[in-house]
Amino acid sequence: MWKLALISLAVVLSTVQGHNLGVQSWNRMLAEIMQTAKSGTCEAGACFVRTEDNGIIGLKTGDDYIEGCTVYRCTQARVEVITINCPENIVCADNQKTIMYPGGCCVQCEAQKTDIGVFTEWEEWTQCTATCGGGRRARKRECIIDVSAGSVECTGTLLEAQDCNTQKCPVPCRWEYGEYEECSATCGDGIKLRFPKILQPPQNGGEPCPPFVEAGVSDEAPCNVIPCGVPCQWRYEEFGACTKTCGGGTKTRFPVIRTPAQHGGDCPQHVTNRVPDIETCNTQPCPSENEHSVKTVKAQHCVLQKVLVLHERKTRKTFIYKIRV
Repeated sequence: MWKLALISLAVVLSTVQGHNLGVQSWNRMLAEIMQTAKSGTCEAGACFVRTEDNGIIGLKTGDDYIEGCTVYRCTQARVEVITINCPENIVCADNQKTIMYPGGCCVQCEAQKTDIGVFTEWEEWTQCTATCGGGRRARKRECIIDVSAGSVECTGTLLEAQDCNTQKCPVPCRWEYGEYEECSATCGDGIKLRFPKILQPPQNGGEPCPPFVEAGVSDEAPCNVIPCGVPCQWRYEEFGACTKTCGGGTKTRFPVIRTPAQHGGDCPQHVTNRVPDIETCNTQPCPSENEHSVKTVKAQHCVLQKVLVLHERKTRKTFIYKIRV
């Protein structure tokens, strides 16, 4: 049984392997086929009458039914049978596809689409990814395709990118203070100093170093702000009496604290422990008894002389008696 189809060449658009062929293109292709086709026998009979022989039904004058390489054409109340002779060795261009004519008979090359899509205007550049040192920015556009006109993709790129802000970045001055030096005092009002040092000089117009950094001005801070220890104030007492009048004796004195130590101040241990200070005294030898008697007489004679002098002063006469012993 033949497959039946109603084809109106004036109205129908045939779709072959996803490609749209307009009515005019289809009529042109069919005309080319007909030029190479053989005319078959024309069977008499009304086109509107179905018969077992032709199996045609519902065709109007001027309509064709294609099956394989056979075309059934209804003309003036009869069906004309036409056999299609396909061209041999079809070679298509590189950018063309090989497709079948409607009916699945001959191979043909897909009609080239000459209408190219149209680009829109470029959009604005995007913001640069960096303000200096080299960044990237991009812009895009769209391709407008008219499918009904058989447009194809636009020729060209949809996206553009470029470098931006390639100038070197400014580098500001980098500096820091060094370590504090040793405190000037261990207690009281000490001062410690530190000095600035430049780690990175400014470059490419970067922020300069502060003037005090350039000049190396020191920074000072108080240190060891604690009361200093005050030692105790002390002295020795007066020596005591000598233990002997002659022949070598000793005399002793003791230390006395006048003001106690303050704020951790020191006080000598011998002072706090009241260690005595001992010195020798009357180291002269003691006299013998004869020497002692002579000295006693001399002493008495001296006293007598003084008495006589006083007595004579009263009488305005002075007499000095020398007594030999």
